[in-house]
Amino acid sequence: MTQMINILCHADVIEYGTSPRYGRLTPKGVLLKHFVRDREVDDLYTLTSVDENYVHCYPEHCNCETKCENPMFKRGY
Repeated sequence: MTQMINILCHADVIEYGTSPRYGRLTPKGVLLKHFVRDREVDDLYTLTSVDENYVHCYPEHCNCETKCENPMFKRGY
């Protein structure tokens, strides 16, 4: 569990002060919560299914041809 908390903190999804028990969602975490809540498990699985030709998007660089589908990367195009 600690490893998951660390990953989510580094991704700016949750933040906590002196105790992870009292962690809270950041604005990015709230966005992720709504994104996951509004989808079926099969939809989320499809989002993580990639083939050998897939190129990932990153916060600094989007590889989508249109507006990035990743809810964590808000782009103005």
